[in-house]
Amino acid sequence: MLRGARSTDGRWWLWAAGTVAAVLGATALALCSRGSGGRPAAQLVVFAASSLGAAFGELAERFERAHPGVRVQLECGGSLWLVRRLLELGARCDVLALADAELFEEIQGLRARTDEPQRFARDRLVLAFREGAPGVELVRAGRWYDALLAPGVRFGRADERAAPVGYRTLLCWRLAEAHYGLAGLAARLEQACPPARVRSSLGALSALLVAGELDYAFTYGAAARAAGLAVQGLPREIDFSEPALAERYGAVSLELGGGGPGSGLWLRGSPVRYAMACVRASGEPELAGRWCALVLGAEGQAVLARHGLLPP
Repeated sequence: MLRGARSTDGRWWLWAAGTVAAVLGATALALCSRGSGGRPAAQLVVFAASSLGAAFGELAERFERAHPGVRVQLECGGSLWLVRRLLELGARCDVLALADAELFEEIQGLRARTDEPQRFARDRLVLAFREGAPGVELVRAGRWYDALLAPGVRFGRADERAAPVGYRTLLCWRLAEAHYGLAGLAARLEQACPPARVRSSLGALSALLVAGELDYAFTYGAAARAAGLAVQGLPREIDFSEPALAERYGAVSLELGGGGPGSGLWLRGSPVRYAMACVRASGEPELAGRWCALVLGAEGQAVLARHGLLPP
C-alpha cells in the first residue's frame, strides 16, 4: 500500500511509528506478549501485527508442543511500530509478520534485513460497535456514515502513523465518497473523529468499545472476532478484501507529512494482505523457517481461517 516513501535521512519509519508508539507501544506489547515460564532450551521471537494476536497465539502453543524445550515469544503491535523496533531500536526478532505485505518492499532497509516475504492471509476492514450503540439500525441498513455523523455518536480509528489499519480507514472513507456519491464525506468523517479517539493499536480501540467509551470503531474482521465485538461488514468495494478490486482500491491515496523538510510518505489503497519473513540476523534460523512452514501449511491455514482470516 505504500508508494513513494521519501526521507532526507532515509529513516521515515522513525517518524511514522515513533510518536504514538513511544507512549502506548509498551502497553500494547505487554497485552500481546506471551511465553511459557521457566528457562527454555531455545527461544523464537515472532513480531506480529496486533490483528494476528489470537491466531498466532494458538499457533505458538502448537509450535511449542511440537518442539519441546522451545518457547515462542510472540510480540504484537502496529506493523510500523514493529518495523521501527527491528530497524531503529535493534530489538531481537526472528520472524516478522506485517498487516501490509507491501511494507517489506517500500520501507528502506527492510528487505536487506529479511528473507523473501511470503503472503499467508488476507482480511477486511469492518465497523465494530458496542452493545446499545446509537444508530445501529442505520448501520444495519448500510447507512453507517449517517450513524457515525449523527450528533453525540463517538467513533474511533487506529493511528495511521502506527498501523496499516489506520491509513486503510482513511482510504476507506475516500473510497466511500465515490461509492455512495457523497462528496466531502471523508473530510466530514475525519473532522468527526478527533485525535482523542485515535489509538495506536486495535486492542486499545476494542477496550474502549467494551468499556462503552466509544460507540463504533474501524478495525479488521479477525481483530473484532478475537475481541468478541459485534460488527457490520462494509461493501467489498471499500473494505480492501478483494484482490480482484486492487485497481479500484488504488484509485485513492493520501500523503502523510514527514519528519523533516522534503520528507513524506505516500499511501495508496490496496487489498489487506499479510506477509511474513524470516529475519536474516535471526539467532534461530531453523526454528524461524519451521514457524513459517507451520503458518503456510494446512494446519496453520486452518487455524488462521478459524480466527476469521481469509486465505492468501
